[in-house]
Amino acid sequence: MPTTLRASRMTHRRKHDPPAPFVIAVLTAMLIGSSCGPEASEIVLVPDSVLVEVLVDLHLSRARVDLGFSREDPEVLDSVLTAHDVARHRFTESLDYYSDHPEEYFQIYNRVIEVLAIENTGLSDDAGN
Repeated sequence: MPTTLRASRMTHRRKHDPPAPFVIAVLTAMLIGSSCGPEASEIVLVPDSVLVEVLVDLHLSRARVDLGFSREDPEVLDSVLTAHDVARHRFTESLDYYSDHPEEYFQIYNRVIEVLAIENTGLSDDAGN
């Protein structure tokens, strides 16, 4: 009798198991659905040279506040982006892209540091005269 009970349970389970093609179709749909976001090729990044200028201006704005030459301005990002004709969503998408591509971001940020160093040298030379 135990053999019959075991066989009936196995038969019962198999009747309710979804067919393999159904499972494959569901998994395929889930994979396709999860990759429907914008691909890197669809994202229009802020050009590197413009992004460098934006980041330099943001650093300089922050330095002016830190040194007491100006007050905190919550709209400084929007002002800088407008000055460089960059839409906020493009800036955000670019930063999102670079968060997934840190080596590329480091190259851009090294250029920001170079520009800031050059400007700092120019300020030091002006102060000495």
